[in-house]
Amino acid sequence: MASLPMYMMRRSGVYYFKRRVPSVIARKLKLTSNQVWKSLNTTDLVVAKLKLNDELAEFGRLIDSAKDKAEPPSRPGADRVATTKFLLPEHIQPLLKRFEFFYLQTDDEERRALSREKREERLACYEEWLADLYDRAAADDFESMNEVAEQLLSWERLIAPPGSAVRQQLLKELLVKDIEVMEVQRNRLLGQVRLTPKDAPPSPRAMPTLLSVFFEWKKTQKEVRTIDTYHAYVGEFERLVGALPVASLSLRHAEKFRDELAERGLVRTTVKNRVDGLAMLLRYGLQKRLYDSQANPFADLDLDQVPARPEWEERRAYEVNELNQLFHSPVFTRGARPSGQAVESCYWAPILGPFVGSRLEEISQLRVEDVQRINGVWALRIANLDESQHLKTASSYRLVPLHDEVIQCGFLDYVEQVKKAGHQRVFPSHRNNNKYKRWGNALGKWYSGYLDDIGMDDERLCYQSFRFNFKQQLAVCGVEDEVKDALAGHWFSRSDPGRGYMRTPKRQYPFPVLVNAIRKLHYSDLGLTHLHVQSKPRP
Repeated sequence: MASLPMYMMRRSGVYYFKRRVPSVIARKLKLTSNQVWKSLNTTDLVVAKLKLNDELAEFGRLIDSAKDKAEPPSRPGADRVATTKFLLPEHIQPLLKRFEFFYLQTDDEERRALSREKREERLACYEEWLADLYDRAAADDFESMNEVAEQLLSWERLIAPPGSAVRQQLLKELLVKDIEVMEVQRNRLLGQVRLTPKDAPPSPRAMPTLLSVFFEWKKTQKEVRTIDTYHAYVGEFERLVGALPVASLSLRHAEKFRDELAERGLVRTTVKNRVDGLAMLLRYGLQKRLYDSQANPFADLDLDQVPARPEWEERRAYEVNELNQLFHSPVFTRGARPSGQAVESCYWAPILGPFVGSRLEEISQLRVEDVQRINGVWALRIANLDESQHLKTASSYRLVPLHDEVIQCGFLDYVEQVKKAGHQRVFPSHRNNNKYKRWGNALGKWYSGYLDDIGMDDERLCYQSFRFNFKQQLAVCGVEDEVKDALAGHWFSRSDPGRGYMRTPKRQYPFPVLVNAIRKLHYSDLGLTHLHVQSKPRP
């Protein structure tokens, strides 16, 4: 069969003109859709070609009349997402809904212009065309729908290879839909009411994908590092399986992603982070009603077959002899100081580590006002009350009483000097002029290198190891789990909503209980007396 001219299609013998209208111009012209779809009212190809020229000329005038009024199109960007261009079974129903909409919309326009005589002629045509479609359906002659299918796929920017199973499914369902729509058109001429939807159904390729859900979720986030992390998770998944509609995601896709990550050598905790991240995005999309699918193939995905991190690779706490080695190294005994941002924190951050148990960024971003005296007891406020401060979670906000060992090392004297010098931050040399606006970048890099320099080159040791020491030693000293969690910033979780009353800055865990816990904390055989100073009396 010879191909039809561009912008022409045939349906049940009748030729149609169809052109896409730029979205900006469609809005200016107040069109109900961004497509012009009009019957040429002929079954003769020669006549149709003549009428097509007239329609093209009229279309050109329509566009020209709106160009001067139209605002410039929006700049293409990463937020403009679409599903894969290859036809999926999930694309078919949205595709058929659009097919039905545009034919019924055209029918609305044409039927109003028909005289009684013309309606009777059109009714006879419908009966003839329907008889032909019934015969095709009875004979399972779905191939006759190829021409219409190709036009639909072209308009929707979809590809379905000839002979593929999904194309055959489209042809079968398209024939059924064609019969259904033509029956509606016939019945309308007989006086039955069937309203056309006001708006065109969304394009199949506009179905929500993980990436489109991510961009909606992104609008609710402020942490650039978190946004980048989840964006990377989605990118990894879609590079593997394609930009699939959320409705088409299955356990098979989730398992394929899991297996691919495992083959790359990622350990179970790392794979779990990615899988949990994608599961969270799907929950968000469902909560915000971005789609109706209840399936979440990433939820409770079996990860037992993914190798766990070997014990010899896991982060660990410092042994007491290692802590003594650290605190007798040049920074603490010879006054050695690095150049750059870690010039003050190189000394105080390690001292605070085993007695405060905070994360590197929590220590690095401290402001002078975060060193507080409460009912005669000095404490650190781990907070994000400054727009440049960051906490890992909402429950990370906390007060940690200062251990007497830290005070004897002169930390309060140091903070007083910083304050008198007019600085707002405990470590005034720190800068956060990096991509993720983090204050601890330089300190973290220096500390890792310093451990290597003093012979503590075990890759399992880092600043986070102090946090392990802190939690472990609290347990050894008999501190209850809930109190230990409160000091570490883990006292509230979504799985334990009963602790929600403590989530705000003014409703923290009872401070006297925390004070008693810190007073219990001690490290046997850890010697810091060589770092003690004679502090000035404080009022």
